[in-house]
Amino acid sequence: MRRALALGALAVWVCSTAQAGPIYDASFFSSITHTLITFETDRAGNPLNIPETDTQILYSDEYSPQGVVFDRDIYWVNEDGNDFEAAQAIGGSPEISIPGPAVVMTDLIMSFNVPVKAFGLWVIDRNNKPNVPSFQARNASGGVIETVTFQGAFVDRSVGIQDYGLMGIYAEQNIASVKISYDYTDFDNLMFSPVPEPGCAVLLAAGAAAIMRRRTRRQAK
Repeated sequence: MRRALALGALAVWVCSTAQAGPIYDASFFSSITHTLITFETDRAGNPLNIPETDTQILYSDEYSPQGVVFDRDIYWVNEDGNDFEAAQAIGGSPEISIPGPAVVMTDLIMSFNVPVKAFGLWVIDRNNKPNVPSFQARNASGGVIETVTFQGAFVDRSVGIQDYGLMGIYAEQNIASVKISYDYTDFDNLMFSPVPEPGCAVLLAAGAAAIMRRRTRRQAK
């Protein structure tokens, strides 16, 4: 219910201010044109075959044809552990995530080579550490549009030591790059939308639908 209300609140907020704000749920993208990168294939769409606990280098421009580049080479990783795999499955992703391997608090810059108004990533974060991941959306001049931190309403729930949920940012102006700060965190299912501001009716309908789904589920229990 909290997530549904958050989505509905987002719709009202966007329609009233049309500036920038957080995205808490993948359903934000369901009614608008968007690109999805699952990190389960390479740039040509070939499925990755990475054994559990192993990694494979992901070159910085690997997903350039899809519209995304990173500021350095990172890794695809097939994490192990029941908690992690359960949190990953809830996000609708099979096995592979980024950025791997685990590091203590660092930054990764993700840049878009297409006009982007909104983006989101499925976040799986260890809940037994002091630092939490954050996203800082920037415009083409490097100015900060919005910053979000993986806590509060962004966290859906926990599975053992893993917190999980979708975190993203919506902006009226183009988002040129995102500074991703992370600490033993995995990211999956990147979604981004290179389209103008969604209509208020679309967002409000999405929020209302989410609320109704939550109510129906609660009544069915």
